[in-house]
Amino acid sequence: MQTLYAHTENHHPLPAYVNVSQDGGPDAPVTISVRQRGEDYAKTMTVHAGIARAMAEALAEKLNQPGSGG
Repeated sequence: MQTLYAHTENHHPLPAYVNVSQDGGPDAPVTISVRQRGEDYAKTMTVHAGIARAMAEALAEKLNQPGSGG
């Protein structure tokens, strides 16, 4: 399993986080979980690997634009 995980402040009992996981080869589905700070449960979706790659490429392109904060 491959996992990318990021969260906000450590001191909060329920920090916001995003978790992106893929269990299997490069064409296996990708699961994305997101929780807002203070929420009890994360919202989760599973997408085809090609859709996840397209989302990652679009995000990287946006972050590389001047004035985007990336």
